[in-house]
Amino acid sequence: MLLLSLGLAHAEEAESDLALRYADVQRCMARGLGPHWDRTYQIDQVRNRWGGLEPKAQSLESAPQGVRITELRCRYQAGLQDAERP
Repeated sequence: MLLLSLGLAHAEEAESDLALRYADVQRCMARGLGPHWDRTYQIDQVRNRWGGLEPKAQSLESAPQGVRITELRCRYQAGLQDAERP
């Protein structure tokens, strides 16, 4: 029973860490592109399974190069460069 509890606690901690990382990406994007950058550049965002907002891959494909570079840099800084995109 103790091992199960430890396993659940570890899983919750990992999910919390990912949620914080996605929040860091959003703050980084706002710093780099300005507040409401998603509206300014018409980028659709969705909530991922950790509750964080994330730009849709399709929206990023048609975004200006500066937006795509900033998003890649922010994901890299948050350690999410290999995470799947919605």
